[in-house]
Amino acid sequence: MLDNLEYKANQSIGLTEEQRNKFKKFNLHGRYYHFQNIDSVCPRDWRLPNVQEWTSYFHFLVENNSRKIELHILDQMDPEDKNHYTSFLNYTKRIDLFKKGNPLNLNPTGRIEGDTFSKPTTYADYWSTDDKETFAGKSHIHIMNAWTTIHSHEHNMQLEKGDELRKFMVRCVKTRK
Repeated sequence: MLDNLEYKANQSIGLTEEQRNKFKKFNLHGRYYHFQNIDSVCPRDWRLPNVQEWTSYFHFLVENNSRKIELHILDQMDPEDKNHYTSFLNYTKRIDLFKKGNPLNLNPTGRIEGDTFSKPTTYADYWSTDDKETFAGKSHIHIMNAWTTIHSHEHNMQLEKGDELRKFMVRCVKTRK
């Protein structure tokens, strides 16, 4: 998808017109989704993107860039918190992931924590999947022009977190047949 999902699902939150106007330069569109809904929000024959698809996207960006870039992909399991991380590094100041006309039409999204909108600055957060995720079905990607990482963790994802519980946007990919 070249746009953030706008499907109105249970516990999803859309920005108010006032919030959209206040942050007009970010071209905010789409809804923010609770992790309990992410398996059912993509349209039929679509699903959340996985680590391999994000990796393919970064390789595409590197291969189609006029500057010489050696992309580093770090795949690690943190021994302390036992969470899996896939990080994309070494593109800083060489690829602007939010530049107008970028292939996925990405813009900073901000996020919802509890019921509070954290204004967009330099990042976009989306739900994703990872076959090595440690918090089943709850991986997400933090996209930034400095670095990008996909990981799963229980921090800010537990129902009892209340005012810290995070909601992210969704981009779906077409299921291959």
